[in-house]
Amino acid sequence: MLQRVSQRTDEVEIGALAPDSQLAARWLKRLEHARDVQSVEVVEMKQRAERYEFTALVRYQRSEKPVAKQPVRTVKGGAQ
Repeated sequence: MLQRVSQRTDEVEIGALAPDSQLAARWLKRLEHARDVQSVEVVEMKQRAERYEFTALVRYQRSEKPVAKQPVRTVKGGAQ
């Protein structure tokens, strides 16, 4: 579950929760394949109670091409 997004020049910092570390890793791996993404770096991951809290930096290159709006797909049963 996405908790926080901070936009910066050529990168986005995200804070999110996941029920387990494997689901968090799969969600972050999917971000690596998003258009114009150059890298995804996990800054911090902590286990809190029965879930994982993590912060990651998503670095991207701005595209010169216009992007068609598409619906956001979510991962069933996990981080969104």
